[in-house]
Amino acid sequence: MVTGRRLNDLKRVFPTYEVFDHIVAENGALIYHVKTGEEILLASPPPDNFISSLQLKNVIPLEIGKIIVATREPHQNTVLDSIKECGLEWQVIFNKGAVYHSFFHQPVIIN
Repeated sequence: MVTGRRLNDLKRVFPTYEVFDHIVAENGALIYHVKTGEEILLASPPPDNFISSLQLKNVIPLEIGKIIVATREPHQNTVLDSIKECGLEWQVIFNKGAVYHSFFHQPVIIN
């Protein structure tokens, strides 16, 4: 299965996920081996100072995955400001009102 969801969220909304051998989650940033429970991260986790910056700026909702950080519009400018302040080379990606970062360049998602 391939999904943009965070793994814990997927398990919550789709409890029969175990029918799959593998799950590619967080927009391709995490590979989960269902039988063994092994998780392979394909990028670095978001730094704590970035998460703290968004929290201090009251970005709500704020979904923090193992790799992906997501929120919703109209927080895109706040996310971009935090990316710059933290000196990150990330991109902001939009998806149906979601704002997130791309893990290839550590982007942030806003829904």
